Amino acid sequence: MTQSVVETPELLPPLKKYLEASQKRFQTCLSPLDEQITIDGTQSDVTLHFVRFDPHTKEPKFSLLAKALAKHVVRFCLSARSRQRIREKDGFEEDEGELFLIAREYFRKLKDSGEVGELLLFFLLEAAIGAPQVVCKMELKTNAGDEVKGADGIHIKWDEKDQHLDVFLGEAKLYQDIGTAMTKALGSIKEFYDKNKLDEELHLVTSHFKHLDEEFRRKVTSWVNRETAPEECHIIHSCLIGWDWSQYKRFATDRDGLFDDFEEEYRKYCKNIRELLSKRFQDYTHKHLSFHFLFVPFDSVGDFRKAFYRELLGVDIEQ
Repeated sequence: MTQSVVETPELLPPLKKYLEASQKRFQTCLSPLDEQITIDGTQSDVTLHFVRFDPHTKEPKFSLLAKALAKHVVRFCLSARSRQRIREKDGFEEDEGELFLIAREYFRKLKDSGEVGELLLFFLLEAAIGAPQVVCKMELKTNAGDEVKGADGIHIKWDEKDQHLDVFLGEAKLYQDIGTAMTKALGSIKEFYDKNKLDEELHLVTSHFKHLDEEFRRKVTSWVNRETAPEECHIIHSCLIGWDWSQYKRFATDRDGLFDDFEEEYRKYCKNIRELLSKRFQDYTHKHLSFHFLFVPFDSVGDFRKAFYRELLGVDIEQ
C-alpha cells in the first residue's frame, strides 16, 4: 500500500528556517523559569518567563523588551509575499526602515490596545517554543482601527514524539489583574468555539500563508485542511497571560533584595497561578481542548504599552 504523503514527517522541512524572531534579542530580554505547573483534568502545558534584570542597574529590562518588540513589527505584520511586492514597486529602495514605516501603521493607536500582547506572543512562540508564524493576522485587518479577528496568532510546530503537526492558535491578554487575564483568555476561546470559527481560522493558513515557499505551503495545508487531511493536525490554544505583579513594588525599598530573590518569589507564586487556573477550569465547557499557557509578570502592563508605542511611534499614546 502506498503511504499517504502526510504520514511522513520528512516531507515537512525543518521549521527552524521559517522562524523570524531574534533569538539574540529574546535571550537578552527574557528568561524561562524552570518550574512545573499541572492543571488536573485538563490537557494544559504551562511555561513561565520573566523579564531579565540588568546586572549593573538591577532594573528589569522592560524598556529593552519594548524596543526589541518594536524592531519585530515588519516580521510580525507583513508576509513574505507582501514584503516582496512592496520592494518591487518602482522607485522603492529595499530598506528595512521603509518596511517598518508601513508595518507600524497596522497598529491601533490606543493606550489599551491588545496588539502589544499579540506581538509579545509572536515573539515567545517563535523564540521560546520554536513555532513559526504562518499567517500575518495584522495585514488582514480592513483598517488600522480594527481589532484582529479570530485568534491573535497562528503558528505551527512539528511534534517529533507523536508525529503530527501542532497548530497554535494564540490568545494574548495583558491586564493589571492576573485572574482577569485568565478569564478573558478562556472566554475568548469559548466564544471562538461557540461561533464555530475553527474551520474559518484554519482556512487562513491556505489562503493567507505567510511564506513564499509554495511546496512548504502545500505540505502544511495538507495537514490543516480538515475536509481532506487523512490525519488531522493537533490544535493547541496558546494563551499569553501578562499581569501587574506586586513583587515589583519592592523596588521602592529593596532593589537588591528583589534582584536576588526574584526567581524564588516567582516559584512561590506558581501555587497561586495553579489555583487560579484550576478554579477557572472547574465549570469550563471546553476543558477537553489542548492549552498552552505562557506567563510573564510585569511591573505595569500599562507602562509597558506606553514604552512600546514610544519605541514604535516616538511619542506617547494618550487616548
